[in-house]
Amino acid sequence: MLKACASSCADFLMRHTNIAFSRRPIYLYGFELLLSTLTSALSILFVSVLFNSIEDGAIFLVIYIGLRVFCGGYHAKTHELCFISSNFTFFVAWIFAKVLTILNLQSLATVLVVLSTIVILILAPIRNKNHPLSDKAYKKNRKIAIIFVSILFIIYLCLAFLNCPLRFFAVFTSSISAVAVLMVIPKLLERRENHG
Repeated sequence: MLKACASSCADFLMRHTNIAFSRRPIYLYGFELLLSTLTSALSILFVSVLFNSIEDGAIFLVIYIGLRVFCGGYHAKTHELCFISSNFTFFVAWIFAKVLTILNLQSLATVLVVLSTIVILILAPIRNKNHPLSDKAYKKNRKIAIIFVSILFIIYLCLAFLNCPLRFFAVFTSSISAVAVLMVIPKLLERRENHG
């Protein structure tokens, strides 16, 4: 279904612009990625509405998608698996945020944000053989990832200074931690592959 929609979008673009047909595969891939991300984001927002936590879903998406675009990390092999893993990641992050809130674990939340920020600063972006980056794109993504995670860290500190409710800290923490974990997974898999 998603591939058919992406193909229709790419064909529409080819018919109504003067883009060379030889570039169609690039646009087809771009539309697939866009539609996959959009369906996952809408699904996460829908689930967060069902949980009566639309703010949680919005915070998660801004942090998760914002960082993942430039940091990379674990990628599912199909769009369907990507949809499932994104929604599963949100659900786990949301449950974790609830646990942090219920148990009043602000200190743990702060430690996790610091550790996750360090992981992202060291590892970003993760190279993926299925989504190769040129050296120029790698450097650009690294710079953007460092700036974005630094801004998020400053926002976290400002929220702490302003005594923001723990619920927001918890969602912030679980979202940035999810990105860090998804960056560590391919590194661990690569290490296991290289060392048997």
